[in-house]
Amino acid sequence: MTREDKEWHEIAKMNLEELVDFIHLAFWDYEETGSEKYLMQLKVAGHYLNRKALDIQLAEIFSSKNKGE
Repeated sequence: MTREDKEWHEIAKMNLEELVDFIHLAFWDYEETGSEKYLMQLKVAGHYLNRKALDIQLAEIFSSKNKGE
């Protein structure tokens, strides 16, 4: 596993709050440096943020259906 793969794996394990904090920091790092590394981290973190948001929405939908709402 490459260093980049390890970083992405760590990003994937973050919870919602950690992802938001990570995105905030990576954004500022990218703004200051313009480094492609931070841009890629933003893309990966954004992908996982979208997946976690979808998981939350699906859980709420299934929960409300199970309650008969």
